[in-house]
Amino acid sequence: MRAQPFERSTRVAELIKAEIARILQVQLPPKEGEFISVVEVSINKDLSFAKVYLSIFSKEKIKALQLVKKNVGLFRKEIGRNLKLRIVPEIAFYLDESLENGDKVFQLLKDIKENKLPDDDL
Repeated sequence: MRAQPFERSTRVAELIKAEIARILQVQLPPKEGEFISVVEVSINKDLSFAKVYLSIFSKEKIKALQLVKKNVGLFRKEIGRNLKLRIVPEIAFYLDESLENGDKVFQLLKDIKENKLPDDDL
């Protein structure tokens, strides 16, 4: 028996990602100067629990994340209505810090090159 290229959980995760992005744009629009994007959604095999990773560009990241978490009911309601899922997963939101971590690593590498290897053409 051949394996399908994408499991159902992967397809549902992508649908949930798109729906959460739509809700963030339409029903919970960000404040001026604030940008929230959905980086990744991972969902377990039985589709009962989803982890949503958000990238938030704002002076008040924590407040923006708290606002999203406070509205988890809205997200579940809209997902259930618009995606027609039999089971609407529980949703947990997390701050994705991969960009900030990447910037830190880049800066460390830059510092090493400038301070430790001045004669090298890296």
